[in-house]
Amino acid sequence: MKFSTLTGWALILGLTLGWVAQPATAETYQMNCKNSRYSYRVSFDNEAKRFRWASDAGQVDYIVIRYKTEEDGVTVWGKVRQYGNDFVAYFSTEGWMKSLYANGSSMTDICRGR
Repeated sequence: MKFSTLTGWALILGLTLGWVAQPATAETYQMNCKNSRYSYRVSFDNEAKRFRWASDAGQVDYIVIRYKTEEDGVTVWGKVRQYGNDFVAYFSTEGWMKSLYANGSSMTDICRGR
């Protein structure tokens, strides 16, 4: 099989574009949060799509529905458990964690980290 110069350049271009188009690297985001009752930590692993809530009392994984990576941070939407309340977390230097309840109420905690 003969390779022409054009075929060679097409091969190099294809390999280069394939290398450039690789997905973003795996990253774990972390924040320390606080509300009026207690302090806790949350983390999100974008490769495993794992959201973890932890405090001195223990830790639990939440269900991730979707997430969005932006220039200033990462927003994660999910559920605390199968039939539990929803949450939205914004991982940034000055982030937040919002719990959304079935009765229409919500609670937002201030978080620090990334």
